[in-house]
Order: sequence, then C-alpha cells, then structure tokens
Amino acid sequence: FKQKTAYEIGVRLVGSEMCIRDRNYMKINTIGVMSMGDMGSGVASVLKQNGFNVITSLENRSNDSVIRAKENKITDIGSLRNLVERLKQKLLLK
Repeated sequence: FKQKTAYEIGVRLVGSEMCIRDRNYMKINTIGVMSMGDMGSGVASVLKQNGFNVITSLENRSNDSVIRAKENKITDIGSLRNLVERLKQKLLLK
C-alpha cells in the first residue's frame, strides 16, 4: 500500500485508518460539524475551501457561533438530531 497525503486522508478517511490501501471508496461531499466554536468553525472553513458541503446545528448555540457559521457559509440544519439524520441518509443512499 502507499502512504496517502493529508488531503487524500481527509477525503478518503475510513474509521481511524491512517494508511489506506488503494481501493474504491464512496465519495464524501457533505460533512457535519457539531460545534461552530473557534476550532469547529476553523475546520469547517477549511472543508468549505476544499469543496465540501458543511452542515451544522446552531440550535442552542451562542451568537458568536451563529456569526461564525454565517461568515463561513455553513448550512444550519436545525437540531443535532436533524444533523445526524441528514448524514445517516446520505451514507445510506450511497
């Protein structure tokens, strides 16, 4: 097997594998970020810049979290339950 770059790992990461054998993986295009704090919004921003659709739940979050999500054009999916259900549906449909 061949060592993957950090970008390839981010795109194709399955479980906690760090060295991934070359094989066909489903394409991931939507990623859920649970918290839009400083770290979560930073990660979400990088994901968006790399072409991913990023969703989050802003329910019961601070005004600062809402502002960070809007600045980074992160989609608010409503509740955490909605976030999990949306991601589960995408995984099941692939």
